[in-house]
Amino acid sequence: MIGSLCGTYVNDGNWDTPDWTEVDALNEFAANAEWEMADVKTRRTFVNEVVKTRLMVESPGNILMSRDDANYLRIAEAAANLYPLDMLILDGKTTEVGARGVRAWFHVSGSNVNQNVDGVMYMGFNLKPAADRAADENPQKAVVEAGPTLAYSDFGETEEA
Repeated sequence: MIGSLCGTYVNDGNWDTPDWTEVDALNEFAANAEWEMADVKTRRTFVNEVVKTRLMVESPGNILMSRDDANYLRIAEAAANLYPLDMLILDGKTTEVGARGVRAWFHVSGSNVNQNVDGVMYMGFNLKPAADRAADENPQKAVVEAGPTLAYSDFGETEEA
């Protein structure tokens, strides 16, 4: 798989009927998800065991700065304000069956801009799931199924084997 073939989208609709618009001016973007773990120490074994507790999902990246790019302006405005963006981050496109990722309301933090005279200007930022959202709009796993259609499920759910 090639990073440039991945898809990051922002919702122009609402949560129940999303209208995904691709953010295609991204550079050096990462989709990170890592479980926090709690130690489990018992007399059953001499091995320290762990249990998954909470999942941290965050995505740092850079976007090409352009006053003509509605998605750049949307991300820059969200970075400067308190509201989150409903976004979808996949390891493929929304048309690619099997593409997987995460959908969540993300806060945009950071507005790091390198203004070197010999470089193109990118804004560095970080996406983190927002707590200020509707109770039924939890961060979700996303997968593109046949059709293609997007299917969502809660993190922590056991998938059938």
